[in-house]
Amino acid sequence: MPRLMINGEGTQIKANTIEGLVLELDLPVNKLAIEHNLIIVPKSLYGSTVINDDDLIEIVHFVGGG
Repeated sequence: MPRLMINGEGTQIKANTIEGLVLELDLPVNKLAIEHNLIIVPKSLYGSTVINDDDLIEIVHFVGGG
């Protein structure tokens, strides 16, 4: 279980890919952007982007409104 930083907070997760992280955190895939170790991950690479100990993850949720 990787230990990592998500949006500046230390946490431990079961997932070992970005796709698994999205599922584990129950995030809306079509309304977010994820940065993994300072690189924005395209949605097409979520399943193949591996998460390791001490990785830095930033998750941004997009909301609509006016």
